[in-house]
Amino acid sequence: MPEKLSDIFVKQHGIYENHEKIETGELRFRLCGPDGSSYIRCENPGDELWENSHCHQTIQEMVIVQSGRIIFAEYRDGRACFRELSAGEYALTVPFVPHNICMEAEAVIHTVKFGDCSQNDWIPSPELDEATRLLSYQEARAFCLENK
Repeated sequence: MPEKLSDIFVKQHGIYENHEKIETGELRFRLCGPDGSSYIRCENPGDELWENSHCHQTIQEMVIVQSGRIIFAEYRDGRACFRELSAGEYALTVPFVPHNICMEAEAVIHTVKFGDCSQNDWIPSPELDEATRLLSYQEARAFCLENK
């Protein structure tokens, strides 16, 4: 039978928690490793919301939809590209490709950060923010349907 690890043992291995409520109301529950990798459970208890558009040089993110739906947006070749993901579906980010997520109300996702996480290489993407921020979930979803 598995043995429960003590908080002291976990801290000795450099594992720590970092939980936050974002300005949009999104709840983020993080478990972080000493190498910068992390697991984040993101919950949207309120209205639909866009996160902040960004990219990474060396960090990758796998975004897995637990419940509800999200729009996964990327900025490629000078334009925003949209995909709708439902429970059980996932997206994988690509280095240097800006991305963003719109979570519908009550959506829950898991984000796993991996790769070379030794430095926080979060790079904002005002271009993708400009293309996504004013869109409602349904408006972004319409772009997904056009691309099928």
